[in-house]
Amino acid sequence: MVERRPADSDPRAPAPAFSEELRRLREMRGLNRKALAGLAGVDPSTMTRLEKGERGPSREVVDRLANALTVTPTEEHALLRAAGFLTEEAAELLDQPEVARLAALLARNDIAPSHRALLLRHVRLTLDLAILLGYEVRQPLGGA
Repeated sequence: MVERRPADSDPRAPAPAFSEELRRLREMRGLNRKALAGLAGVDPSTMTRLEKGERGPSREVVDRLANALTVTPTEEHALLRAAGFLTEEAAELLDQPEVARLAALLARNDIAPSHRALLLRHVRLTLDLAILLGYEVRQPLGGA
């Protein structure tokens, strides 16, 4: 499992898995490095270092590249995973359309607190049902 990059880690540290994934997505779209750098608003020399695995990206750069490449949600998760910003388990969960929709909904700022609480209550009920059906439901790493 790929561990999430700590918030205080140096985004310039090499990220070979990211460079491979970025190159694959760029080539699939028929773009050269300079064109993608322009679309993403990234310096061409930075783009070269990213693709050669000489430096890792910041989260902002990953987002800009993903937007420029017009990636699918699954491709975006692969980029985030390769850059160390998303664990394998989280990426697999977010690749499930229903889970992705729920995560996007809960991330919105315009949901009334009472509605958010109700939605989360239904999630807890679903977990309780899974336990009743005989499935082990692990606690998250944070213990909450």
